Amino acid sequence: MQKMYIVRSTDNKCRQYQQVIRKFNGTSQMLQRAPFLLKLNANGPVELTD
Repeated sequence: MQKMYIVRSTDNKCRQYQQVIRKFNGTSQMLQRAPFLLKLNANGPVELTD
């Protein structure tokens, strides 16, 4: 059986994930998870902007 998780991130958390990706700082685990968490957000995917 396939596992399914619902990810709900606040706007503040989404901004935090974007900063981690943009500045490339944080733990290696967060650097790996941040893009996926932004894409899987239940409130709609958050696009990365430069």
